[in-house]
Amino acid sequence: MKKIALVITLASTLVFGSTAANVQASSFNDVSETKHSWAVKAIDFMSEQGVIKGYSDGTFKPDNGVTKAEFVSMFSRLFDKYTTNDSTTREFKDVPSTNWAYEPVSKIMSNYTYFTYSKDGSGMNFHPNTKLTRLGAANLLPALYEEIDDEKEVYNILRSMKDIKVYENVNGYDQDGRFDESVDRTNSQFPIIFKNGALDDDYSAIVGIKIASLQNEGLMTAYEGNFSPNKTLTRAEAATTLYRLYTQLKGDGDLSNYSSIK
Repeated sequence: MKKIALVITLASTLVFGSTAANVQASSFNDVSETKHSWAVKAIDFMSEQGVIKGYSDGTFKPDNGVTKAEFVSMFSRLFDKYTTNDSTTREFKDVPSTNWAYEPVSKIMSNYTYFTYSKDGSGMNFHPNTKLTRLGAANLLPALYEEIDDEKEVYNILRSMKDIKVYENVNGYDQDGRFDESVDRTNSQFPIIFKNGALDDDYSAIVGIKIASLQNEGLMTAYEGNFSPNKTLTRAEAATTLYRLYTQLKGDGDLSNYSSIK
């Protein structure tokens, strides 16, 4: 996939922004042409395509949070051709076949979707109603984007972020909870560990590469050196992240592999 250079003037502390010029009016009465200028196009596109719906009172509620189930469902509606390559999808006790999100969750979540559930002796729980953080969204978003395979590049990108902890050549981190399957770690932030220049454990490799790659591809980016991993993901941010991925795939000529929306 070709890299897309995104030059973004960030006007929001939530690291999504746009220039003041060429701002279009939103069809929703609570989407501000100034405060949400960076998200207007994405919001209207997502609404028109039925990916993220507004409310009967003409509002979009752009600053409201997004749950895990909602985010996965948004992704599934936009990328309706996508399904996990894993032959075994995950079955969650708290997302039964009667749950509204059963189909998208079953379609997207697989045995390779790590750190996004909890597990006990009787099975797994997805925790569909948990509100997502930006880190949680990074963990849930399937990698339809190009992931960095150069660990030095991953290291340099992560080290440039003030709020992403990167440790080198340390021991004992395996006791910090990153491998505790009894809790949902979707939103949990743990240090990214490098040893002798290489990512040292599964969490560091999976999550570290995701964050660095999303930054590199311009899909979810840091603002003034902060990725803001623990900030709640808003509906406006969810729309923008997914729309950026959509337009990137379209520009690369790969969209038809994942979406029937043109």
